[in-house]
Amino acid sequence: MSKKDRSNRSTEYAVMSHEQGRPLMEQDATANRLARAIGDMQEAQHYLMVLWKLKSGELDIKDDFIMKSVREAAFVAAVIAYSRPFKKSNSDGKADRSISLSDLPLVGGDPQLTSLHKTIIEKRDRAVAHADWEYHPTELLGIEGGMTVRHSPRPVYTEGIKLEAFQKLSELVCKECMERAYSRDLKNAQAKDS
Repeated sequence: MSKKDRSNRSTEYAVMSHEQGRPLMEQDATANRLARAIGDMQEAQHYLMVLWKLKSGELDIKDDFIMKSVREAAFVAAVIAYSRPFKKSNSDGKADRSISLSDLPLVGGDPQLTSLHKTIIEKRDRAVAHADWEYHPTELLGIEGGMTVRHSPRPVYTEGIKLEAFQKLSELVCKECMERAYSRDLKNAQAKDS
């Protein structure tokens, strides 16, 4: 995603969250983290949209291996972008280090969405960002001519995650983050004005 695309998303959020059209002087760490989460969810939605286009044949790639690789890359990118707000990150105190699903009652209150969220985070932690043995095993098959022969199957990143449900989840998380960030920004602006 280009720097221009990211700045456009930031601008769109700024317009939606500041009806008065003026920047706030006070920084709210939670609102800042929520604003970052909005960008992350929009990034995840972008990759999921690419996946939809690939799946539907709208983007036509003739080579099956290349097509599978592009689909996998888009899915992994969506998992990373979706997971980012829920993982601790450094912000020098300018934003909360992470958000929690419990901060998002629409999503966190739904057992199916909560289960999907946990599956996505687990995939990120154990298969995408790290190489836990369960997902990345390797087996020595033999030694031939001074070389080892190994079987190292690639994980199926999409296993247990339906694209439609993932898309819905990222949209709901984005919506809740927008509502919470706007509410906090508005409250801070009103407090500053009084």
